[in-house]
Amino acid sequence: MGNGTTSRVIIKSHLPDDVRVAYGDLEPVYESIKPGDYEEYDVTLIAYEPGKHAITMDVMCGEEEASASIEFWVERSCLDKYYPHILAAVPIGLLLFGIMRRHREYSY
Repeated sequence: MGNGTTSRVIIKSHLPDDVRVAYGDLEPVYESIKPGDYEEYDVTLIAYEPGKHAITMDVMCGEEEASASIEFWVERSCLDKYYPHILAAVPIGLLLFGIMRRHREYSY
């Protein structure tokens, strides 16, 4: 947000090696931002390793440049310990469903 109209605002972001973009645009370009207006953008990131991660962003507006940094913590999902159970339950559920259908078809 600023006091004057800006022309062509470019944002360049630098991600760590173990972080990738799942949804959104990490490097948006805005043609113009008027005084008192602001722009927001949402990005969903996926980190491969738990811990503290930092993203640096360079904002270029005309001939001026500014930098910003965002730090965030990543924790391991608790679902990873349930994946084998889920993977085993799906074929078993499909098998039971098939048996029930067959039973209904042949029962009088």
